[in-house]
Amino acid sequence: MDSDLKSTDDLISDRETTEPGAAIPQETAEQEKTIDKNETIETPTPSETPENISPSGSQPAETSEAVQPEPPQSIPQVPKTPVSHDFGYIDAEGNIWQKDGTTFKGRNIGKLKGKNQEAALTFYESKFKNLETKYNQLKKDFDADENKAKFLGRIKNLKEIVPKAEALGDFETLILNVDRMETETLEYLDVNTALKEELIVRAQNLSLSTDWKSIPEQFKKLDEEWKKIGPVPKEKMDDIWNRFYNAKQTFFENRQNYFDKMEEERQANLEKKQNLCALAEELSESREWKKTADRLKEMDEEWKKIGPIPRDMMDVVWDRFIKAKQKFFDNRRVHFDEFDREKQVNLERKEELCKQAESFIYSTEWKETAEKLKQMQAEWKTIGPVPNKEDYEKLWARFNDAVHQFYNNRGQFFEERDKERNQKHNEWRTRMTETAERFEESIKHDEKILAELKERLSRVRPGLKEIDVRTNLQTRIQQLQDKIKDKKVRIKDIQSKL
Repeated sequence: MDSDLKSTDDLISDRETTEPGAAIPQETAEQEKTIDKNETIETPTPSETPENISPSGSQPAETSEAVQPEPPQSIPQVPKTPVSHDFGYIDAEGNIWQKDGTTFKGRNIGKLKGKNQEAALTFYESKFKNLETKYNQLKKDFDADENKAKFLGRIKNLKEIVPKAEALGDFETLILNVDRMETETLEYLDVNTALKEELIVRAQNLSLSTDWKSIPEQFKKLDEEWKKIGPVPKEKMDDIWNRFYNAKQTFFENRQNYFDKMEEERQANLEKKQNLCALAEELSESREWKKTADRLKEMDEEWKKIGPIPRDMMDVVWDRFIKAKQKFFDNRRVHFDEFDREKQVNLERKEELCKQAESFIYSTEWKETAEKLKQMQAEWKTIGPVPNKEDYEKLWARFNDAVHQFYNNRGQFFEERDKERNQKHNEWRTRMTETAERFEESIKHDEKILAELKERLSRVRPGLKEIDVRTNLQTRIQQLQDKIKDKKVRIKDIQSKL
């Protein structure tokens, strides 16, 4: 911003003190290779060129008709002293020159023929107006379209043609305007590049996550943000896209590998539990009541130690295992009818509920497990008395402890989750507050520059470019005021969210 202000002061000073024809170093810029071939500047045909002008370095074209020699009195006249124009002049030899500007170096663009100097100057003014017309149309298209990159070829073409044009007009302002449009386009591409680089970093960070459930949704949001950002420079397009795509691909490949491995482990666990089912089915016909009951108890412990299996097989395998064991205990219950059969059965049923409740202690299927425990509690109430009070108290304490342990684990899980959410919320508030503070600092900086611009506007002196300089400063002042207003709105929005 400071460099812009400095160049404006230089522009005011140089334009007011430079004499016509003074040599001013011309700024140069590297020409882009790509030029929009559809955007060209028309060159007048010989029939469009006034008779009293000959282009610089050219001779009048010969015609097929015989030309009679002109009498001596019709010899072309040239002014004895230079004839001045706002943007050019005719020297004593009849050469038509562009005036030098602060950054524009004038050239000899033609030769006066005859006495009508006004027509000659008007002709070259009209050629400049053609350039302005093309610029104005380009500027209109440029301002109306959010995708500034599509106009870069036309801008480069106009930037190359304007300094070479044989015309009279405010070349300095026109070149400056074309340069500004080019700068805005390049800045637009740079902003898009920076935004996409930020998305790439976010995608690369997400690619290392093992949160297989929520991260795909975050990648979806990144894709939506990516689509809303405009194009980047052509030479960076493939690299930027490939890095963004590869980051996503890394995550999904890792996720697929994880699920493949989990599926292999689930299949191995399923085979182990099916083997236990087969063994339980064999033991279900046993009449060695104590030995078989002890073995089934051991198998319960083995069952608990086996990891998860495919979800669609959980109930099938569990039911098969339970049925096999239940068959054994049913047989045993019949056998012990004479030994207080009912109470013994009740004891075994409650022991089984304890085992089931204990198997759910470390379950993370909060909703499903809680529902099963409720059903088990209801079932517990339906079971009658056991052989003695001591057995009942032990079983109840065991069952109740397992249920409480599950609910304690669940409560701790949700407490930690809420704590994490609160921490993230506090971090978000901190970031938003810091953002608002940065906007406030930025506003102070903008207001300081605004004051400088207003001061410089008040010091503009009358001169050839007074109106242009004033217009330029007033435009910049308005733009800066708009920026300050926008930042204040954003601060207010942040404060409302906080």
